[in-house]
Amino acid sequence: MIFLIFNFIIIGFVIANVYKVFGACEKIVEMMRIAVEVGTADGDIIPENQIEGTIEFKSVSFAYPTKPDVMVTKSVSFNIDNNQVIALVGHSGCGKSSIINLIERYYNPLDGEILFSGKDIKTLDPKWFKN
Repeated sequence: MIFLIFNFIIIGFVIANVYKVFGACEKIVEMMRIAVEVGTADGDIIPENQIEGTIEFKSVSFAYPTKPDVMVTKSVSFNIDNNQVIALVGHSGCGKSSIINLIERYYNPLDGEILFSGKDIKTLDPKWFKN
């Protein structure tokens, strides 16, 4: 009798795990249907002798696609010169990580532009830019 009960308990765990897999598959399919904003190929490449290493934000505004009504940055502008060390400081949720995500081009800004060595990063080849 104990072995029979133990096997029913194991079957219950297996069925629960199968339903978890179905739920995860639904989320994966949902993510696959999302249109990609940032391409992974094609674009300009800056020749090595023309790379200045500067980053410039010009009136950048950004909101995550999942929360378009919540602006993370509003008209942010700053310059980072070559070999300059900066610190992004602020309370939780003020946009520090979002600025890094924009520089790394995981997202495109809603408004404004981000320049690397004087060129808009939207026009640069993402594979080249991230290397």
